[in-house]
Amino acid sequence: MPALADNALLDHIATLKCQDMIKNNYFGHISPTYGSPLEMQQAFGVRARIIGAENIAGARNTSRAYFMLENSPEHLANILYNGLTDQGAAVVPYGVYGVYVCQEFIGN
Repeated sequence: MPALADNALLDHIATLKCQDMIKNNYFGHISPTYGSPLEMQQAFGVRARIIGAENIAGARNTSRAYFMLENSPEHLANILYNGLTDQGAAVVPYGVYGVYVCQEFIGN
């Protein structure tokens, strides 16, 4: 399987998503600020054949967050879906709780 290309715009969106979850004290795919992952990506001008795929995790550290994502069938399906071509990711510290990790994906 080819590696996903890093996408600076998706990195930015992933960072904003993590910051939004911290600022608005929620953990979920639907943001009170940006709406769904699809709506958020569209609002930032993302254009691709497949948009709106997102993974989020909260854990004590980055290694644990990625372990959780890779051991979740639904999250792993996003990571391995052959229709996706680009990804962006962010890790944002969340005080004493650890980190939030967000991955945004598109397929061109």
